[in-house]
Amino acid sequence: YTQATRELVFGKDSPLLAAGRVTTAQTVGGSGALRVGADVLKKLLPHATVALSNPSWENHRAVFSAAGFEVLDYTYFDPTTHGVDFEGMLADLGK
Repeated sequence: YTQATRELVFGKDSPLLAAGRVTTAQTVGGSGALRVGADVLKKLLPHATVALSNPSWENHRAVFSAAGFEVLDYTYFDPTTHGVDFEGMLADLGK
């Protein structure tokens, strides 16, 4: 399964695959995958802060917090236009 996934995403003849530079992990659902990713990121970037859009899935906060990250919110949704609050997003991410 994981080999087929790599080939589907990168192409069967990908130089990255031939060089052994791609790996995959099979997880239990999306939240399981997010937790595996969060744990890997914590090892690679132990002092990083995670920024989640507001609104977001509440379990995403729990996953990153459990991995040891500080989690901050940034503005994303504009309830007036039902679109992206681009200025608010840039202001929050610029802090």
